[in-house]
Amino acid sequence: MSRLRKCFIHNTLVEVCFRTEEGLPFVATSYMKLVFIGILAKAQTLYPVRICGFVLMANHMHMLIVVKDPADVDDFVGYIKRESAHAVNHFLGRKKHTIWCDGYDSPTILDADKAIDRFVHLYTNPQNANLVERIEDYPNLSSWNSFSGSPRTYTCKRVYRDEIMALPEGLLSLQEQELLAQTLAANSPEVNELTIDPDAWMSCFDDLSGTEAKDVNAILLDRIRAEEERLICERGNKVLGCTALETASMSKIYSPSKRSKRTVCMSSFRDYRVRFLAWYRGLCNQASEIYQQWVKGDLSTYLPPGMFVPGGVLYCNVNPAFAPI
Repeated sequence: MSRLRKCFIHNTLVEVCFRTEEGLPFVATSYMKLVFIGILAKAQTLYPVRICGFVLMANHMHMLIVVKDPADVDDFVGYIKRESAHAVNHFLGRKKHTIWCDGYDSPTILDADKAIDRFVHLYTNPQNANLVERIEDYPNLSSWNSFSGSPRTYTCKRVYRDEIMALPEGLLSLQEQELLAQTLAANSPEVNELTIDPDAWMSCFDDLSGTEAKDVNAILLDRIRAEEERLICERGNKVLGCTALETASMSKIYSPSKRSKRTVCMSSFRDYRVRFLAWYRGLCNQASEIYQQWVKGDLSTYLPPGMFVPGGVLYCNVNPAFAPI
């Protein structure tokens, strides 16, 4: 799969998703949740992005974020993937085993209707996977409590790699899991704050100007409940359930049957996508032409303002007023 050039724009909503190559290592155990949320908090501390929502599944991560500094997004995602991969390998007693697929998907969301669609998708991911019936029943990490009114800032322990020892043979009981999590927390003096801002995305769209956040969230909640009801009618009551998720093994064998296609943008309106893609391709062409001149030794040309190429990847630190969104 060819890698799309990244394009992050200040004050835009971006959906980030990345998947494991195989297996279901990010289980809903107390020790894994402790480690992963500490990594997430540290990543946000180092590379500030506004997290509007997230759901951690056993083999992938979904997030909806608002870009502050475009240069931070790639480092933010990279830190999460790198540190969580080390944690899994330490728990499983492995070295240099690849956990995550290369790269990640990061489409820009171009309109409020599509944003609501993607939040519904985010918060019904476990239900679509037949894990639970309701999002509040999902025992793994998510931002649902913050969306539904609980505290939006959390103090999280950062568990260092060297503190993570290989798990013993067999499944741990809930009591054994909790004891392990307490031991890891006790040996981890560093703390960082994780902030969830479920309403931050609304400022990215002019058509929501003047609309109360509670009214938008009421629409979103109705859509989530409607989707949950649809899924219940389709499958009946056959879900894996909370207990099975909380006692699952990290080493379970699983091979994904398909890979999702990566995209540049998402919109409910075709003309929005057409305009944005034309603009995006123009930037990519500019960057490619200038890079070719650099390869030939001509360093007299510069990338346009707002474009830079750390590691050879295109980013756009431009004001949304200058982008067709």
